[in-house]
Amino acid sequence: MHLFDFVRTIFEKVGVLYFASTCLLTTMAILFLPIEILDQIMLSEVKNEWGKFIGLVFILSIAYLTIAIVGYVHRYINKIWYGHKFKAIIIDKLHNLNSDELRIIGTFYDMRSEQLRDIADLDYCDGTVKNLINKGVIIGMAVTVPASYSDDYRRLSAFIPCMLSKTAKEYLSVENGTLLIKK
Repeated sequence: MHLFDFVRTIFEKVGVLYFASTCLLTTMAILFLPIEILDQIMLSEVKNEWGKFIGLVFILSIAYLTIAIVGYVHRYINKIWYGHKFKAIIIDKLHNLNSDELRIIGTFYDMRSEQLRDIADLDYCDGTVKNLINKGVIIGMAVTVPASYSDDYRRLSAFIPCMLSKTAKEYLSVENGTLLIKK
């Protein structure tokens, strides 16, 4: 087994981030521990013979971990920033729903409990349902849909379970049997 195959196997099994962290910790131990401690664990010769290689691994480990941390922070900030932006877009689209879209949203209303249901079966072939899914107001919960012919055999229909998005559910309420959109 060549060195390259060995390193590739380690990356596949352990992960690059953990491997870089381990390299950083071991090279820090060898480079910065006092010589007395290195003599006790018999690593003073290793430091003398392999010092340049250990220093290079140390620098590369710091560079990789810095890039990984900066990438993580960048993704986290983007998630927060675009999450708020996406929420504002959904709220704006909720206030601009037409009567057909409000009728579809009304299917989530449960008359017995006078509350909004979590799930409703909606006809995916209906253009209004597709518009609401594209706007982010409702979420289709099925990827593949079994199709069936409707009663009048004029069009194909596919009912999928749908749910209100989290933002839509926050801003919709029911009072006295009327669906209201909060401002």
